[in-house]
Amino acid sequence: MTTFETPKTPREFVKTMLRSAIEADRLADENINDHCIREAHIHAAVNGLVAAMAMEMLSRFATTSAESSANQLDQILTAGDLAGPLYRMAQNLDFDPNQWIADFNERAARRGAKPEAGRRAAHIALTTLADRWEQMAGPAPDPSEGLFVDEVTPAESARVERANTYRTAASDLRDVLRTGRIPHPLMTDAELEQHGTPEEAAS
Repeated sequence: MTTFETPKTPREFVKTMLRSAIEADRLADENINDHCIREAHIHAAVNGLVAAMAMEMLSRFATTSAESSANQLDQILTAGDLAGPLYRMAQNLDFDPNQWIADFNERAARRGAKPEAGRRAAHIALTTLADRWEQMAGPAPDPSEGLFVDEVTPAESARVERANTYRTAASDLRDVLRTGRIPHPLMTDAELEQHGTPEEAAS
């Protein structure tokens, strides 16, 4: 439901169901790249629409039954127990809620395994990327030796600068993988206030 106050009348239930369905539909769009979450919101939107249509038809053609249903729903929601009535109704209609729960638990287990596998894959990919940047940069120059004997050409200067950029990017990426934080030289002022300056971190 979209409010802490439970509906009391068939009309209020129709309004709440429709509003919840619209919000669920928007959440489905918001999570379009997450299949499991998107599917759950789509189901919620469809269920809300069906429930609103059923309650509206009931209130038009069986007013007493609609009011009785609204009263029962209000009691269920006020008690905060949806699982019990849902389970019992499924059984009374000769469905197998235990199988549904088992199916859900199996999907939940698969969802729980994906993030860790995804993190490992991302770590491997980023480490490989850092390795390739270092390969592209080539060996770092020896400070004891002069970089150039002759006058530096613009092309040679650009090559050295590009190699240094590759090495710095690879080092920054390895720092992110090691610490889980943006390297200090790339932090904003707000992030430096939160994590401290390089001097503070070293002390």
